[in-house]
Amino acid sequence: MELVLDECDINALYSMFEEFFNDEFESIEFYRKNYKSGGDWLNKMIFYDEQGFINRIEFYLPNGEISRVNYFEKSELQITSKEKLEYGCKNIIWRFNAIGNLINVNNGDDFLLSYNKNQQLEKISEGLEFKWENDNISELINTKDSSIIQKVVERNKLETIVEFIGRVNKNTSGIRTYKYDELERLIRIESGSGIRLTEIEYETSETLNKQISTSYVNHKQDSYSCITGKTIDNKVEVEFIFQQRKDSPIMKSRIVKNKRKTMANKA
Repeated sequence: MELVLDECDINALYSMFEEFFNDEFESIEFYRKNYKSGGDWLNKMIFYDEQGFINRIEFYLPNGEISRVNYFEKSELQITSKEKLEYGCKNIIWRFNAIGNLINVNNGDDFLLSYNKNQQLEKISEGLEFKWENDNISELINTKDSSIIQKVVERNKLETIVEFIGRVNKNTSGIRTYKYDELERLIRIESGSGIRLTEIEYETSETLNKQISTSYVNHKQDSYSCITGKTIDNKVEVEFIFQQRKDSPIMKSRIVKNKRKTMANKA
């Protein structure tokens, strides 16, 4: 499991399993770009039961046929996924504590998570420990040798300065500064050396949420991404546009979230 270690999206550790429960939407559709036809095709669809728990995931081929289905069974403190394969059945079990936090994933090998007394993520079995201060992560530690991977040097409402020690995933060693606006939204990420810079812009209304991120290396545009969420009747459509390099192809995808009838009626 690859972990996202940036300060700006460390909350991904909490949201990576959020698709297990959704009481706002009854299903979510995932589409892939078809670069031959110019359109896109339904690649995956998640369904939820009346209580909001995940029921099944259907995967589709470009011609619309179902390629496979994962069924989910919910018991008091665990969810079990059952995928039928040609050679048998593959099971994955997710276990939760009484608060609802994920504590174990069994996919052949156990992946364990533990929490402190405030139910904040403290350790994961892949070798990471989280230190907390005032409800914010202050240090990330490699439990294999007790070394500090990253630590917060300074934090206030509009700015967080983080030191990365050694290379971890996409992060190189050095100082990185995260700047926020008055709404506490991330608007700028800059390296201490000034070589790399990311600027983030927002556009919001009652029916629109748009986030544009542009990254620069040595003052030249490097990568670009745009996430646009639109609410239309009883659906929320989110479009993703990403360009790895300025001269590389533009990648597009989208998801459609279908509101529950009761939620749609309230809207």
